[in-house]
Amino acid sequence: MSNSDLLDLVSSISAARVSNVVLSRVEGQTFSKVRLNSHPESLRQFDSVICSEEARQKVKDIHYDVILPSVSEKRLENKFQSSNEASENTLAFISAILSLFTRLSSWNARGIALRLTATSPSDDTALRVVSRSVCIKSKRNHFKYIGLDLHLHLTGRFPLVRCVSSFDFERLDSNSTNPSGRRVYPDLIASMSVSLPALKSISWEFYMPPRRMVSRRQEFWVALGRALALPEFSHLACARITLYDRDPRNEGADLHSLVVGSRDATVDLAIQKICTLPTLTTLHLCGNWSLSSIAFAKGFGLRVNSVYIDLSSVTPDGRWLFDPIPPLSDEENFNDDDLASDSEHEVLHDFDSADSDSIDFLGEKAEDIANFELPVREIHGEPSAHAFGPLAIALANAVIQSSSCLGRLEVHLLGSLSQVHLGYFNPDTEEVYKPRGANFWSIWSRPKVRARFEAGAATWHISVQGDVAYIGWKVPAGLRKAMENGVGAGNVFAYSHAKDLEME
Repeated sequence: MSNSDLLDLVSSISAARVSNVVLSRVEGQTFSKVRLNSHPESLRQFDSVICSEEARQKVKDIHYDVILPSVSEKRLENKFQSSNEASENTLAFISAILSLFTRLSSWNARGIALRLTATSPSDDTALRVVSRSVCIKSKRNHFKYIGLDLHLHLTGRFPLVRCVSSFDFERLDSNSTNPSGRRVYPDLIASMSVSLPALKSISWEFYMPPRRMVSRRQEFWVALGRALALPEFSHLACARITLYDRDPRNEGADLHSLVVGSRDATVDLAIQKICTLPTLTTLHLCGNWSLSSIAFAKGFGLRVNSVYIDLSSVTPDGRWLFDPIPPLSDEENFNDDDLASDSEHEVLHDFDSADSDSIDFLGEKAEDIANFELPVREIHGEPSAHAFGPLAIALANAVIQSSSCLGRLEVHLLGSLSQVHLGYFNPDTEEVYKPRGANFWSIWSRPKVRARFEAGAATWHISVQGDVAYIGWKVPAGLRKAMENGVGAGNVFAYSHAKDLEME
């Protein structure tokens, strides 16, 4: 936040009084942003300076930092986060959100952007009482979530808050001088979002559990579907949602499905709902999304102008979007027995450690094996006719079903051996050619895309890199036809860094 129009109600906590700078800005009505945290003194100052309707109407941005419980230095250095810690964090977070939402529920103001962060004095060197530097255990907060036991702490709903139109919790621990890796469970976001009926913009991020935790991944996937489907999003225009999840490097492994029984397509259907919202203009799905053709089966809403998607190489049901290809060169023969002998004494635990003197140990190699990171077997490089084909065709058909408002659709699929980039650009709705994924459109394809854009016709572009450029893969006839149905024959272009990319 810029300091020129900011009411900082955090730096004045220790003085137990509102600063003169804040008072002068309130009196002169020269503010639009508020920074506060869940400390009682910060909330008291918030109540005292933003008490009139006139003052509330001035507020356009609120940065609210939730103060989480402290953790002993012994635990910080030696222990992974326990279930008790996670439960205390959830309780503190819910209590803090209730305090803020209760205050905001009576506001008549509109159009406020709410930014949430969470900080523990244990994580943040600026807040820590003990001055000496503490080496926080690597990954100590990666296996627990704020809000996982939401039902234990929340009865009923959060108060309805109609003044908030933008909800941002990207980089939850960014307020700390020592990022902690704390993560939020989707159900908590769902509960907050249901209580924010006027949302026009969301910026969210989620972290999938590691692949070795199969049941937790499946439960998280269902919860993510709920978080995306439960809010009505009656006014939502811009959605940026980032999902962090690594594709396995052991591509010979049998992968687990994220969908189970009657819960099939939970996330796909939720994305389908968001895509077709009548108010939506911008959709960015960043990170690594496992999606199927179901997500785009109904196209995009009438106002959608910009779509950006980062695809995982793995489908929700555990298949690969790339088929195996023969190695293009001789590769070193990897001996699985050697790998096993190196890690045979390492044991993986689902840590929930008590406050003991022992040090929690997580064997990195054993964890990498369990998460399909080792052994490294990068064998998939040809776009699969059975997995990639239907998904790409569904995206092409989604463009046809949408109105002429759609100006840009970018889809980036980054495999270990091959990359495929799809782009639809319509100059009738775009003033300037500005690809969102500029780093993915390589230096040799970008000028070609720009030239077609400046020529004035809506076009599709397919750009491939890596091994797929050398194995003779051709753009499938079904995909070419689906794209031509939207832009006309002669307006689908394919590129490769190695040689011309042919079409069937």
